[in-house]
Amino acid sequence: MTEDARQLAVTMLQHTREDLAKADTKANILFAVVGIVAGGLFASALSDKWTPVELTFPAEAVAWLAILALLAALVLLGLAIFPRIKVRSPRRLTFFGQVRTIATVAELEDELEREASRTENRDAEQLLTLSKIAWIKYRLIQAALISAAIALGFGVCAGIVVVVVAI
Repeated sequence: MTEDARQLAVTMLQHTREDLAKADTKANILFAVVGIVAGGLFASALSDKWTPVELTFPAEAVAWLAILALLAALVLLGLAIFPRIKVRSPRRLTFFGQVRTIATVAELEDELEREASRTENRDAEQLLTLSKIAWIKYRLIQAALISAAIALGFGVCAGIVVVVVAI
């Protein structure tokens, strides 16, 4: 790899790490918000203050759809923040999961020396791996936002049905 290409890989790797951090922050905040809403609905149902069963049929069906979409958003966000610790390069020492399998400091020093001598593709390998992880996280966040929007839409529709039926 040329020095220009290596420098570009280093720059892109830094940007990818920043994007991963942003994705994790977004997913964590959204998970908390969706979790609070879902928790409120669940607590309300457990306390017998309100359940979708109390609604008339069309509104109840739409309310259940809203709850299912909200739960889907929660699952998608959970997948986005779930740590990925699979070894991607078994022949390379690239992350803490591999370091933890080394028994002694002397063995770790040997592995670090070996890895330090193989610098030619390290940045490119990390860029490739982190880019795939970032892509997956952002796609899960997008799907979760769509699911949450659908939940909101169904919730509004259920409210409208309740008002219309009451008239």
